[in-house]
Amino acid sequence: MPQVKIVAVGAASASFGLTILRDILGCRELDGSELVLVDINEGGLDLMRRAGERLAQTAATATRVRATTDIGAALPDASYVITSVAVARLPGWRMDWEVPLQHGIKHVFAENGGVGGLFQLCRNLPPILNAARAMEKHCPDALLINFSNPLPRIICALDLYTGIRAVGLCHGFENTRGLLAGWLGLPPHEIHATAAGINHFTWILDLRRRGTNEDLYPRVKEICFSDSPPHEEPFLQALYRRFGLFPTCGDAHTAEFLPPEMFEEIYPFQDAPPWRLDFDGAENYRGDLAGRLLRLAEGQENGTDLLAGEPTEYLRPLILAIETDQEWLCPALTVPTRGYVANLPPAGALELPVLVNGRGLHPLHLGEMPEGPACFIAQQLLIQPLAARAAVEGNRDAALQALSLEPCVGSLRKAEAVFDDLLSRQIRWLPQFRAS
Repeated sequence: MPQVKIVAVGAASASFGLTILRDILGCRELDGSELVLVDINEGGLDLMRRAGERLAQTAATATRVRATTDIGAALPDASYVITSVAVARLPGWRMDWEVPLQHGIKHVFAENGGVGGLFQLCRNLPPILNAARAMEKHCPDALLINFSNPLPRIICALDLYTGIRAVGLCHGFENTRGLLAGWLGLPPHEIHATAAGINHFTWILDLRRRGTNEDLYPRVKEICFSDSPPHEEPFLQALYRRFGLFPTCGDAHTAEFLPPEMFEEIYPFQDAPPWRLDFDGAENYRGDLAGRLLRLAEGQENGTDLLAGEPTEYLRPLILAIETDQEWLCPALTVPTRGYVANLPPAGALELPVLVNGRGLHPLHLGEMPEGPACFIAQQLLIQPLAARAAVEGNRDAALQALSLEPCVGSLRKAEAVFDDLLSRQIRWLPQFRAS
């Protein structure tokens, strides 16, 4: 069995910390490996370490768990570095949502595209970039696996500004496979979908049933074009009816990258917004998670049910495919684009199927996408390097250009006003702009 060293940066993450513990400690094939947790939040880090040690006991694994706030001490001999960093996750995101509305910018969700996509990048990238640069010194051959949002913009920035290999993982594709499985009356594992685009904004190019190779798109068309289409994801269905491909990752995420007027045709903005994060609910979730971690750390809960659950991320099969040289087709991996879709610009980072084995990562070349979805994706790919320059260099001009190109902004004056307003409110979280 392979024994590897895995370093998790941002290990106290509310979204991914416990997931990473489960996927690594519950993996028999990685028994005897080392998992090093790294975070600047000493209290949260210690709690995650103690919970990890208890889970390791429950799993009866020889994999060792340790923790440190010193990333330089954690990285030597690492094979994989996982980043799940979120700077000012909820207070920053709430500003990203509320402030643009004050400037007359209608937008959706505010996490990956639009104004929120830029400011999330500017907050989250500096610590990830520091980790990548430390990797260049201590473990230059390791693979960085990023979970942080905005995921494609982070991978684009790492590709442009560092020499390390970096990829991004997200479970959004699996959510869409589950949605379609429910509509079609099939188990999710029987659905094989080939999709391409950018994370949270990919489009299904081919949809088939495993085993029979049946083309499932005619059945999806019958469902979505019927007089009584499903009530779930009406915006995705509207886009499918217009452009001939079904998008993934849900109405709210998809709408982040499109003109708000399109979304408003389905969800009037005066209604109770299902496309706004429930910030109070998210805060309560963090509190519930902290309570569970404490119960795990103190032995009041052994985590058997957690370890028995199926992994919801692609982290475990990705590592195993590399370490065991067993070929695995990852259906959705974000990688720097190198012409994998012929009619998209070779800029930024794409999410697409990637063949993984002991010789590395081999993205599939998918030919051309239909023109409509390709136009949407091409614009976002060309915005990514501008956003990366803004986030790495603290470059105001690049930031204003990136915002001015966003479909939800639609105004040079609004782009400048909202940028300056949010920058003044968030400067404590944006060291690159303090130095510029």
